[in-house]
Amino acid sequence: MSDAALATMEAELIGKVLHLVDQIEEKTQRLHAAVARGLPFLPPPMRMQATGAWQEFCDEMTNYWNFWRDVFANMGSPSQLKTIAYTWSDRVGSPVSSQVQAVDAGQLTVDDNWDGDAAKAYRDLLPAQKDALTQIKATLTDAIGDSLNSIADAIRVFWGTMIATCVPLVGGLIGAIGASGTIIGIPAAVVAVLGAVITASIGMNIAIAMLKSSSESASSKLRQKLGEDTAFGGGQWPPTATGGPPLR
Repeated sequence: MSDAALATMEAELIGKVLHLVDQIEEKTQRLHAAVARGLPFLPPPMRMQATGAWQEFCDEMTNYWNFWRDVFANMGSPSQLKTIAYTWSDRVGSPVSSQVQAVDAGQLTVDDNWDGDAAKAYRDLLPAQKDALTQIKATLTDAIGDSLNSIADAIRVFWGTMIATCVPLVGGLIGAIGASGTIIGIPAAVVAVLGAVITASIGMNIAIAMLKSSSESASSKLRQKLGEDTAFGGGQWPPTATGGPPLR
């Protein structure tokens, strides 16, 4: 899929999330107005029950909007992550990988123009150089690209889960608004919408846990891969001269 197609799909997905959030906000305000009008007219026992549930609903919605403020401030961009992952492979991994064969003994210009002990010592260093070049792609750029792609996919799953979480909440709010049209229906409406927002909160927590788990897994795999520095003794490039220090 092209970068433009990914960006378009990403924009559409974010648009759906934002539209649902706008709906939730608008319907919450309508429900708030309906409940505020009707509560004073309820008999005392019903009023106490409805007031307690309503306060709990308002507290849950405060947590809900605090969550969304954090999300809006850090939406993330799967398409950009995938572009960066491709860049690591295309501009770093592939060019370096193409040079691997160039350091094989017999492929260098010096093979035809240099002989003796010094030439032999130099050729003996070539396998380590080849291994190091090979590991740039196999260990570094491929691992970075895989991790970035994994996180990009996890963000998309997170957004999809948010949509699945918001839709029932919108339905619950619509039902509660309808039920609150009568004084007697207000207690049942408040209890029902409280259940809907608690369910939404549980869904959000699950989505957060899934995104966190995916990110930690990608990070762990990347650290493990970067730790496989068999071609880089002590995290350094192998020496290019006999007796010389490794490149830092």
